Amino acid sequence: MKKKMNQLESTITNLLSRGTAIASFDYNGQSRNVVIGANASAGDQRVWGSMTNRAIVEHKGKKYLSARVNNDIGYVKAFSLDKISNFQVDGSVV
Repeated sequence: MKKKMNQLESTITNLLSRGTAIASFDYNGQSRNVVIGANASAGDQRVWGSMTNRAIVEHKGKKYLSARVNNDIGYVKAFSLDKISNFQVDGSVV
């Protein structure tokens, strides 16, 4: 599980090097569509944890994806990396 989380974190970090990205994934059994790397995701809205980059938050030893929910402009949510599955960018499973 830890290897999968590290691989997901690496994939997200690599995506950030290209700018923002629209991603889809399953989280707690629900399909999610988000924008990764948007300035809103890394802004002053995150009042807990420390940002390792524009998308990854570390808090109490756990890592989270901070991303803008695609169908709700301006809404930023944190998703625990260990609960993300079927992570896709541009329709390709990463």
